[in-house]
Amino acid sequence: MRDIARVPRETDGTSFAYSLVMSVYVIDCGHGGGAQNGKSTAYGARGGSGVLEKDVTLALGQRVRSLLGGRVVLTRENDANPSLADRAAIAHRAGADGFISLHAGESRGVWIHPRASERSRALGASMHAALGARGHAAQIAELAVLTPERLSPQTAACLIEVGDVGDARDERRLRDPLELEALAHSIAGALGAPRATRFGWAGELKRFNFRIRGGDPGTDETVHLPPASSGDRCRLIVSGNVTSNAPRPISFQVSAIPWAGDPSNQRMTLAPGSSSAYSFTWPNAMADADCLVGVWTPEVDRAITIHGDVVVSVDCP
Repeated sequence: MRDIARVPRETDGTSFAYSLVMSVYVIDCGHGGGAQNGKSTAYGARGGSGVLEKDVTLALGQRVRSLLGGRVVLTRENDANPSLADRAAIAHRAGADGFISLHAGESRGVWIHPRASERSRALGASMHAALGARGHAAQIAELAVLTPERLSPQTAACLIEVGDVGDARDERRLRDPLELEALAHSIAGALGAPRATRFGWAGELKRFNFRIRGGDPGTDETVHLPPASSGDRCRLIVSGNVTSNAPRPISFQVSAIPWAGDPSNQRMTLAPGSSSAYSFTWPNAMADADCLVGVWTPEVDRAITIHGDVVVSVDCP
């Protein structure tokens, strides 16, 4: 086994999702069912008080999906045991950018295959950065579920052992719903979800593109701001790039309503035929509440178009 912390990577170690914010991830809930299916055993490890590895992985996978929503496909929704080939086939059908296999039958670690692609190494490094403080070592081994030839070249893959339910201390830890929730937040944070920190929440909530003609009502999306650890306010940041074809300066406006404070609208002037970066901050947005983020222009000339992207981020101390 080699330490992957020294393997060249494509990421700064904080989030694999720097280029995959709206990507699809397959979360493989290891084991399942009541009978072995090829190389996939049914129960996995078993704790002294009866906790089963297959139940831990399913509960954890479901929690990760609840944080990342429609960006996550699970390899099993219930107590079934897909073969390794079936699990890989699910990733193929989903067009997965990431494949994360969850297990709870060994000491804590993040694993990649010896022939892992650079994308897989980046994913492994990001997961290790997210989980290393929780005692997860970075490892390389020939694990069958990570065999590169099983998956599409675009699919980064790693395996996470969250502990060994056969160990009494790990079993007590992994049957605690709060521990599973904390693990899910760490994993989802490495994939681009807002991440829990010691001081609350921070991270990207949503990203979307827009194209607006003069006279259009604009484009908006609803986001849910996470709870703050103290108080009821978050700092909301809306940023991105915008391009205009207008022959004259025009106004570009970003709104965050109803809970982003006053003013709900912020604006900038776009130079003729220009592309510009923008960033607006609302320091007193309401935590744990829905917020409608929109972009628009008051121009009415139908020949004028603006297009670009919107990145909605949050910092809830």
